[in-house]
Amino acid sequence: MLTVAIRSSSNPRSVVRTLCGFFIKNMPQKIINELHAMLLEDQLALKEFVSDKIEKSKLQERVAKQTSRIKKIFKDFGGAKKKTDDTEAYKAMFILILHSGDVELMEKYLTWHRQSDIKEIELTDQAFLTDKIRVLSNQPQVYGTQYKIIDSEIVFLSIEDAQNVNRKRVLLGMGTLEEYKEGIQKLRNLSNK
Repeated sequence: MLTVAIRSSSNPRSVVRTLCGFFIKNMPQKIINELHAMLLEDQLALKEFVSDKIEKSKLQERVAKQTSRIKKIFKDFGGAKKKTDDTEAYKAMFILILHSGDVELMEKYLTWHRQSDIKEIELTDQAFLTDKIRVLSNQPQVYGTQYKIIDSEIVFLSIEDAQNVNRKRVLLGMGTLEEYKEGIQKLRNLSNK
């Protein structure tokens, strides 16, 4: 169903189109800047938590505050788009939603993502969203994006149909699970086990 609401204004940006409940319009620069700042805060909080500078409860407080704000932004503007809005704002919104731990928000964002123009999103992000939702829902992941590090070794969380995981990854433009593991090892400075 397509609904068009027109506000009484001569400004063309005042026309709001809603498709399947998601707003399709450019985000104001102020919101784009806010997304950039929120991502920096998110990454700093994670770094502080990993280095034992803040407690888990403090990290959870920060995440809850950011999740509340990102929900409002998503409700008002939909998802940030790479070309229409800003590539960094798109990535920021994706990461913030992924880190939120809010399954309902992730499911709404995944729906928006699947309905978006392929030029405005990263297809691989659907794999991360799908797996994160499934893991948080106590289900095996599909694409093998979720892992733990145990004794400096990468251990993938349960994968549904693991023998075909690389075929599924290729369909979304991802490398093999083995290549992904190598990349994580390099990024995290882990030995090859």
